[in-house]
Amino acid sequence: MEDVKQPVEIGEQARKLEMDFKKSVEPYRSDLWRYCYYITGSPWDAEDLVQDTLLKAFANLTKIYQAVNTKAYLLRIASNSWIDMKRKAKIHLDGLYDKDLEFQENDFNVMEAIEGLVYLLPPRQAVTFVLIEAFQYKAGEVAEMIGTTEGSVYTILHRVRKKLGSFNWENNKKQITAKLDVDKGLINDFIDAFHRKDPDALAGLLAEHASTDIKHAGHEFGRSEIKKNSLSDWMEIVRYQDVDARFYILWGRPVVVETERTASGPSLSNIHYLETEEGSIVRWTYYCFSWDMMKLVANELNLHLEQKKYMYNIH
Repeated sequence: MEDVKQPVEIGEQARKLEMDFKKSVEPYRSDLWRYCYYITGSPWDAEDLVQDTLLKAFANLTKIYQAVNTKAYLLRIASNSWIDMKRKAKIHLDGLYDKDLEFQENDFNVMEAIEGLVYLLPPRQAVTFVLIEAFQYKAGEVAEMIGTTEGSVYTILHRVRKKLGSFNWENNKKQITAKLDVDKGLINDFIDAFHRKDPDALAGLLAEHASTDIKHAGHEFGRSEIKKNSLSDWMEIVRYQDVDARFYILWGRPVVVETERTASGPSLSNIHYLETEEGSIVRWTYYCFSWDMMKLVANELNLHLEQKKYMYNIH
């Protein structure tokens, strides 16, 4: 009888291939992140879409038998994933976000147009507009990415420009206030345990079935596994550091920002998003291996950031 390998064994073999894949897409990763930020309107949604895109791009490699343009391949998957997500589920939007992004000037205000895309346009129109106006792709290239004709792309672009040109931005901007569900007592206990560098106390805040999502690096399932791996690794890192942790609401999401006090000022170490139920953490998301998200938060909070620590392809 054939010896059937378990998923953990296949995972070990796949990690080298994944490392090669990450290195191959690294030159285009920031462009992918920026594109996902444009079409989602939220850095948090952008990060989720980037991770989903990279997972799909890697998984689909065994089904591709022709040479592809790597950047276009990634943007195509991101575009179609976002369109599918918008079709299948009602997206809960957290409001309009300030974006410190650069655009080329056209015959209308592209910056204002981008800000309203998520709220005003259907997803296929939004991705078409962004690919052409912000990323300067040709209509034929966009048609190939989103699975339509060049003529349809021109039709979509004409409709979008007409709609955006006649829209009254000042009177019609949507102000959607996010309803934040924050367990303040649990957050305070979490921050206190960080300051004390107490991995046992942090583990005690986790539900038995808790999971972690370490963006671009891995997942853990169960409190004992998290304590054995992530918290043990964290303790080895912070043992000789002067660490700080503070609560912020960034772009509509409550997070704990972890920093290290250094001679040159506070340096960003990690961003933690905690999902809680009945007084325990059930899902813990780390963003320390997302360079683009870390850079955005560091700029927002005026924190130092050491790039060499957070290049995700070394993990």
